[in-house]
Amino acid sequence: MMETPTADQFNELAMAAERYSKLFYERGAALAYGTFDEEISEDEIVSLSIHLSNANNEAWDLSLGTEGLFVLSWLHEQPAFCLAREALGFVPLDQDKGWQPRFEQIIRRWAARKKRHGGTLVWSIERESKKFLTYLSGIAKAAHGYITKRRVRAAIDGPEKIEKIKSLLTEIEQLLAAEWIPENHRKNLLRLINTSKAIDLLENQEIISTPLSRRNDNDLPARLMASEIIRLHHELFSATHKRAVFHLMGMAFIERPLEMRTIERLAKAEKDRLSQSCDRRNP
Repeated sequence: MMETPTADQFNELAMAAERYSKLFYERGAALAYGTFDEEISEDEIVSLSIHLSNANNEAWDLSLGTEGLFVLSWLHEQPAFCLAREALGFVPLDQDKGWQPRFEQIIRRWAARKKRHGGTLVWSIERESKKFLTYLSGIAKAAHGYITKRRVRAAIDGPEKIEKIKSLLTEIEQLLAAEWIPENHRKNLLRLINTSKAIDLLENQEIISTPLSRRNDNDLPARLMASEIIRLHHELFSATHKRAVFHLMGMAFIERPLEMRTIERLAKAEKDRLSQSCDRRNP
């Protein structure tokens, strides 16, 4: 049995999906320019699928790095993670063929269009190949927040700190209104600090994720992690997938696994939050 990864190792995997996009585009960049007006032959389709499969493999390995690969191996040893992966429908690839057959299918659909652009193809394949890595990075990010207690600090102290920052920004704006400050300096200071823009940002955007539960008890770290995974599921699948969340909360480093009824309450709270957010955007 492998040793549980450290917070830093989880953080490396948390950044993998972002790194992957850049690395994959660098390796598939030759296809991102120009249009393909002529018919694409069978040999060209196969060649493209192999090229992009190789680009994907290189980008995958480089984006994970040694630490990310360690965490990935550890996750695959966790029955809780394997059950969650199956519940979400992630099917392991054929180890011999990898992504090449799936990429070939995408290329054939793309090749059947009247107007084709290489950039569209690269984007379609990157979106398909990145989904599982995006999920892995999201789980690793939630695990990092759990282990470091950052999510707990944000939930307990965050709202008060945000209000304090807004108060200080308002005070700075008031101080800069002093008549003895030369007008040119006042304008330069306001431009550099831009207090009004900073206050608007704090008031109108979610600088820290509003926790679905902030009751400060022994289960708060687990509830916050479960809430983060529920939001990840909504982003990727437009569903809470409560059963998968329940499985993931059984991973080895979780000190107090949550009951299903708690996860159901968190899932409902997230749906209510999304509904309210939609109502505010579309009054």
